[in-house]
Amino acid sequence: MTDAQMGARPAAAPASAPLLEVSGLQKHFPVRKGVFQRKVGSVKAVDGLDFTVGRGETLSLVGESGCGKTTAGRSILRLIEPTGGRAIYRPDGGAEIDLFSLGTEEMRRTRRDLQIIFQDPYASLNPRITVGNSIGEALRVHGLASGAALRERVAELLTKVGLRPDVANRFPHEFSGGQRQRVGIARALALEPKLIVCDEAVSALDVSIQAQVINLLKDLQDELGVSYVFIAHDLSVVRYISDRVAVMYLGRIVEMGPVEDVFERPRHPYTQALLSAIPRADPAERGERIHLSGDVPSPINPPKGCHFHTRCRVAQAGLCDVRYPEALPMGPEGHSAACHLAEADS
Repeated sequence: MTDAQMGARPAAAPASAPLLEVSGLQKHFPVRKGVFQRKVGSVKAVDGLDFTVGRGETLSLVGESGCGKTTAGRSILRLIEPTGGRAIYRPDGGAEIDLFSLGTEEMRRTRRDLQIIFQDPYASLNPRITVGNSIGEALRVHGLASGAALRERVAELLTKVGLRPDVANRFPHEFSGGQRQRVGIARALALEPKLIVCDEAVSALDVSIQAQVINLLKDLQDELGVSYVFIAHDLSVVRYISDRVAVMYLGRIVEMGPVEDVFERPRHPYTQALLSAIPRADPAERGERIHLSGDVPSPINPPKGCHFHTRCRVAQAGLCDVRYPEALPMGPEGHSAACHLAEADS
């Protein structure tokens, strides 16, 4: 099979190159009406994302519900097929692979390196089979283990995520929410992936269990060198686990940079509003609460110009409502913001 058929370039990727490089990612869902189901529009759930994920790095995607975070994560793995764009994956010492050009069988093999942890740990597990079989299924499908070797690998994975090996014969309903999420993590780790998409992996858990699962994810990253695309609403969790953060609004990234720089010096008005909503225990640390006016516009017909200008308190007529801003550098370390009025460090 040729490199073109495999979606790979012949040149080897340099060691310093990012593990994953996404450019122009789009996912538009058609809107159909009438007896003949004619297409009358599109829901632009993701509308041109550009980002990279380094080896052993955690990139978080944050934003309001409906901004396209989950759609972006699932499109990368082709759990839903993207409308456009490229996703260049670089295995260690291997050629560059465009995930979106791979055929079904090639993508199936490549998914050994690309896994996902779903938001609902109960819905993502088959209630009719034991958790041991759920964890071992991928190993069987890819022909990596069977029999005693498979049982030994499942026991090893359960131990790694803090569960006893003897729970492999239990069914999902016999576990608590936190334990089920640990099973989901063990399943994601079964094939020793290089990248895991964590889709709201802790949002359904109690706060104390959230802390345990997040610390587990960090420990596994330190041990295995796995990279994460971490999708979340909780900004406190994002600040703790992330290396970089990308803020999404209506299908686009409006600000991206190192997590501490974005949290301490947000440039985009939308990022500033999100961060102002973080609860703070110390009254002395509470700043101005920025209230956004109106509702999120429809992704079927987003506003012209900057998509955020209809809710922005600093928007300027004739500028923000006419032209969409480019993402411009806002300082060192790769911090950028797509805002006409954002100011970089002097």
